[in-house]
Amino acid sequence: MLTLGISLAYAVLLARHVGQYFVFDFQNSVLLLVLVLPFMMTIALIPLTTAFLFIRQKRGNAIIAFSIIIALSIPLFSLAERANMNYQSSVFAEFTIDNKGTVNITCKPQPSDTRIFYLTSKSKELADVAKAKGTFLIDHYYVANTIVEKNYRFRKLHSLTIKKLEDKGLRLPLTWKAEQIKGDISFLEP
Repeated sequence: MLTLGISLAYAVLLARHVGQYFVFDFQNSVLLLVLVLPFMMTIALIPLTTAFLFIRQKRGNAIIAFSIIIALSIPLFSLAERANMNYQSSVFAEFTIDNKGTVNITCKPQPSDTRIFYLTSKSKELADVAKAKGTFLIDHYYVANTIVEKNYRFRKLHSLTIKKLEDKGLRLPLTWKAEQIKGDISFLEP
C-alpha cells in the first residue's frame, strides 16, 4: 500500500513538470532521462502494485481496471491542463505618458536586454500607478518589477495582462491579445 501511495503522490507531483516538458521543452533530451522516464516508471507502478494487491480479491479485476484508468489519466491531465494555462513573470517596463493620456509601454526582461516588446494603453489608472511607483528619468517612468500574467494555449501566447507595478496591484488589470503586442516576445515563454 505504501508503494502505491508513494507512486500516486510522485505521479501527481510530477504531472505539471511533465506537461511543461512536452509542451515547451521537448527538445531537451536530458529531461527525458531525468523527468519523463521516472514519471513513466511511476505511472506503470500504479497498476502493477494494484494488481499485486488485489488480483485474488473478488472484485480485483474492477479495481485493477480502475487503477489503469487513473494511471493513464494522470499524463493526459498534465497535457490537457496546458490547453489554457496562465503563467506569471516579472518584466522591466518603461512607461511614457503623452499629453493625450496615452501610455506607451516598453517591456524587456531586464534594463540592458535588447529583446523588447511594446504595448499601448489609455488607462488613467495605469498612468497614475506608473507615476507613483516608477522612477522618473528623461520623460520615462521606469518600473523594475512589473508583474505580467501570460495566457498560453499550449505553445501559443494568447494574451498578456499587466497585474501589478512593484507592490501596487491594478484595480482593473489590463489585457492585450497576442496580435496587439509588437516586438520580440520570445522571452515570455515559460
